[in-house]
Amino acid sequence: MRRNLGFSTDGATIAIAGEGGVHLADSAERRPPTFHRLPGVVDDLAPVGNELWVAAGGRLHRFGAHHELVRELPLWGERGALRECATGEPGALWSAPPAAVVLANGTTSTIALPDEPDCAIPVSPSRWLLCRRERVQLRDPGTERWTTTLALGPGRVVDGAVLF
Repeated sequence: MRRNLGFSTDGATIAIAGEGGVHLADSAERRPPTFHRLPGVVDDLAPVGNELWVAAGGRLHRFGAHHELVRELPLWGERGALRECATGEPGALWSAPPAAVVLANGTTSTIALPDEPDCAIPVSPSRWLLCRRERVQLRDPGTERWTTTLALGPGRVVDGAVLF
């Protein structure tokens, strides 16, 4: 599932994935829009802390409040989705196996997964919601905190967010 449109956490910057890169625009029109050419296809984009993160061409491109490229990091796997952490240190889960949270300081945080989930949603860098078919469980590095079954019929969870 690819996102083509995103907003910074404060709503000041709009990111639009386009052919060959990403357009960044100031929602209040205080600065001109910019286009950043990126390798490959934009897989996903997400707001993380005061930055916008864009996954493209096997790399994580981090853009600051003034549309500047702040940092670039390698990613793994063919394709994945970015899912921002709801609380704790700023970061986003990169869903390509093996799923891990990339933190703003450049390190990663992982959790041992009992099976391959259909969807993993980070509550924090060390606490994730794992969805497999109709089951949803909250896990931290060594423990399953709780599990519930959703009435989805033949469906499954494919995406989500944690809201506080």
